[in-house]
Amino acid sequence: MAAKGIRNLQEFNSADAGAAEWEIYKRNFLVHLDALGLHDKPGRRKVGVLLSNMGR
Repeated sequence: MAAKGIRNLQEFNSADAGAAEWEIYKRNFLVHLDALGLHDKPGRRKVGVLLSNMGR
């Protein structure tokens, strides 16, 4: 779903991650939303972007 020139985030592997890794991923995700112009869109749309970037 990345816009032209904006890469998708790497998948987040919760099995290997702790709280610090989640905070880094969360910060990167918020920057990603801003880059896509989605920071002010409905929560449901942001959740969809998050889940599509996190992987299965």
